[in-house]
Amino acid sequence: MLAKLALLACLVTATLMFPFYTQLPYSHSLSLIINKLDLVRNTPSPKVVFVGGSGTYSGLDSKLVHKEMKCSAVNMAVYAGFGVLPILPLIEPFLRAGDVVVIVPEYGLIHSGLKNTEKSRKWLLAASPLSALDRYYPRSAEGLRYLLIDLADLSTSKLSILPQSLFGTSKGYHKSKRVMNEFGDMTGEAQFEDLPSDKLLDRGIAYAQKPVDANVIKELNRFTQSAARVGCRVFFVFAAFPEGEYEMNRAAFDALYSQLRAELGIPVLGTPYDFLYPYEYFQDSVNHLSAQGKTLRTRKMIELLKPRLADNPNLAERS
Repeated sequence: MLAKLALLACLVTATLMFPFYTQLPYSHSLSLIINKLDLVRNTPSPKVVFVGGSGTYSGLDSKLVHKEMKCSAVNMAVYAGFGVLPILPLIEPFLRAGDVVVIVPEYGLIHSGLKNTEKSRKWLLAASPLSALDRYYPRSAEGLRYLLIDLADLSTSKLSILPQSLFGTSKGYHKSKRVMNEFGDMTGEAQFEDLPSDKLLDRGIAYAQKPVDANVIKELNRFTQSAARVGCRVFFVFAAFPEGEYEMNRAAFDALYSQLRAELGIPVLGTPYDFLYPYEYFQDSVNHLSAQGKTLRTRKMIELLKPRLADNPNLAERS
């Protein structure tokens, strides 16, 4: 009996440790968050770090930011299911004097409270085990059940890619070099399908006019204060959105803009109007810009950011 219990304990321990102590990549695309975290860890300062959802991952030209602002650039975005609040603590240890963080959440992400979904929980665990254990797994039977399920899923993801990984070791997503460039932007190979404007996903959505939760504002302000202590500045920028969808959301977006300006301890650069584009500048949904839209949006961001560098010597000297 004792031998069986010991064997069971060994199997459980191996399951717990396998995802974190084997240098094998994962088969799931959301493990790209691990590659993004390595990127921000290894990118020298001063750097501009963008945080958002898939609209930022696919719709930003960080190489252009690097060229125009004469500094490093990192696109930390993967998809909206990671939220924003869970990503900020992950990048916080790697921020230095002169760095800039730009938060660019899609409107749907703002309305969901900038939190992660259950689908992304296991990948936050894979990216930063200690942080995730403390934040997403309650010290209860239910929390233990979530943890065991997620660890089993992570192990399965690694094992499923084992045949392709026999001749090399890597971390994160096994296709990371194909879907992400050196700045963290989505590559052309991974871009979303181009659809006619009348077929764009999520057309016709009218967002409810509800205020951002006070705890969300508090968390964003806490991060901003913490970043400021190491000399890093934080800015908020609105997401890209189709002109044709704006009128039905005008009241909600105007109320959101007013609240953020009043309560957020982060400078809000520009307005929702600054990032409205024709339908034909989007790809498969109202959140994903085409190549042309991406360039216009990136140039507008640079235009808004550059004047803010005048009192930031670390970036201003290089710009």
